[in-house]
This record gives sequence, C-alpha cells and structure tokens, in this order.
Amino acid sequence: MAHTTQDELTAGIAAMSLSFAAVLDDDVLAAIALQLAGLAVPDWSHAHNKGRGAPELAAMTGVCRSWRRVLVDTDAVWLRMIEARYPRLKLGTGISSYKFEEKLDGTALDWRAQGVAKLANLRLTFREHFLLQADIESLRTAPQSAPLRSPGAQLQDFTFTIETKCNAWHKGLWRDWDEGDRKYYPEGAWDSWTGTLPGFSDDAWWDLPDARQAGMGMLQVDEIEAFVSVYVTTPSLQTFKLYFDGTHEGSDDECDMPVESYTTQPLPYAYDQPSSGSFDEVFSLYVKSHLGDVQLKFAFDDELDDEDVLTYLRGEAIPVEKYAF
Repeated sequence: MAHTTQDELTAGIAAMSLSFAAVLDDDVLAAIALQLAGLAVPDWSHAHNKGRGAPELAAMTGVCRSWRRVLVDTDAVWLRMIEARYPRLKLGTGISSYKFEEKLDGTALDWRAQGVAKLANLRLTFREHFLLQADIESLRTAPQSAPLRSPGAQLQDFTFTIETKCNAWHKGLWRDWDEGDRKYYPEGAWDSWTGTLPGFSDDAWWDLPDARQAGMGMLQVDEIEAFVSVYVTTPSLQTFKLYFDGTHEGSDDECDMPVESYTTQPLPYAYDQPSSGSFDEVFSLYVKSHLGDVQLKFAFDDELDDEDVLTYLRGEAIPVEKYAF
C-alpha cells in the first residue's frame, strides 16, 4: 500500500460496496484512512500543500456507520483534517512538525485516539482541536463571555487560542521585500495558535521554550494593521471569547527587545468588580507581542497573580479584598 497512488486509493474506496464494508477489519479501515491522510504532502513549509486527501477522508465518513466510527477514532487522521480546513493554525506542541511527521508515519504508531496527540504534547486530541476551531468560527460574531465553573481545574487544563486578522496594510509603506508578505497575508487573512500556557508572569513567559511560544507571524510585519482575539477552552471543552479585535496601542522596549502592546479590554466577568475608587478600573486583558511571540496580561490596575487568573478561568470570583481600596 505504501506505493499506492491517491487516485488508486480513491477509486478503490469508491468501488467498495456498503455490504463489503462489514467484513473490513477496523485496522484495515484505519490503515486506508492514514494512507489517504499521508499522501501528497511534499513540503510542510507551505500551507497550501497541507491536508491533501482530506476530501477523500470526508467521503469515507459517509460510507456507513462502521467506517465513520473508525474515522472518528483515528485521531492521527484529524491532524490532516485540521491542516486542510485550518491551514494557518499552529498547534502549540513543543515539537517540530517534521519530527512529529516521523512519528506519525512510523509503522508502530497506534491508530487509536489514546496517546496519538500526546506525541505532540497536546492536552486535547486532534479531533477535539478540530471541533474547537469550528466553535471559534461561530464565536467570532458572538458576544464575549466569562468561563463557566470548572472546580478544581489547573492552568494546564485550559487551552488558549489566539487569532490575528490582517485588517489592512498601511498605505504608503511599500517596500520590495513586502511583496511576499502581502501575498501570504492578504487583507482578511487569519492566523491562529492554540495550546496551553504555563503562566502569565514575565518569568513564566521567558522560561517557555521557543517551540511552545504563541508565535504569530502576522504580528512581525510592521506594515500590517492587525486585529488580535483570544479564546479559552475549559476542561469540559466549552470555549469562551475573552478578547476580540484588539488593535495596536503602543511600542516599547523590554530587555533590549521591541514590544508591541494591544488595547486593554474589560474582561468578561460574572461577579461584582472590586471597589477601587475609580469608575474606570475593572478586571481587564491586554496583549503584548515580542517580535510576534504573544503574551497575555490579565490586570486590575496592576497584573493579576497567576493564582487569581486561574480562579477567573475556573469561573470563580477573584478575591476582591486583594484589589479593592
């Protein structure tokens, strides 16, 4: 099967009758799906080359229930589906794409869901990531909302998704080397990153390995007027929009590194705000970009402790006595 072409596989699947599907072993169906998913992906560095074979995989789900069940359980296939449907999504895996490809294509890889996503250090399965992105598409036009209760959850149980949108290119700032960026980031294009975050303090951010940074290439291009949005997914796989269409607010330097700040927005909060003596002071969220690597900042006048951010993410009330004066 390793030398089978995509056309031959597609023709073979099309020729199989519904009655014949009943005698196919689950491992055989999973092998067919993985072969389809792995075909014609010649270059990982170009998004348009990702996800070949996805239409055929989608067709497989419509054959019968037994085929659909295997496809749902074959988590490695959902990675290809993500690449086809969301080619600009980066998974905060902490492992390079080509290393994961080596493991994914290895003959010893179990096709079942358990353990496959863990190869990439992900909390969610690839299927869950696919469904998460579908939720975010619908949330773009929904109001912001505070997370619901997740008692006992830890910070690593929450998955963050950060999106950037190319709203416009600044006029009059054309340079020869812009041409490639302008093609890759046309107006209206989206970039997104999803993964877990170990904390929100500067120390936690600096200690994060480069491979797990929330890197947004769009924010590295000064000539782009970008919008930034932030979503969080709870352990129960409910996703909430915390921050939407934040715009560039100012520039600074930290440790000799240029830092771009994006607008501070009130944090969706289900409880009474602390009494600070200021009508304008509320729990808030803003975004910082260090050469495209994004850092989230939860604040009330000053930054919130990670402990209080976790309390908020759990859907609980932040202790007001720490901030009221």
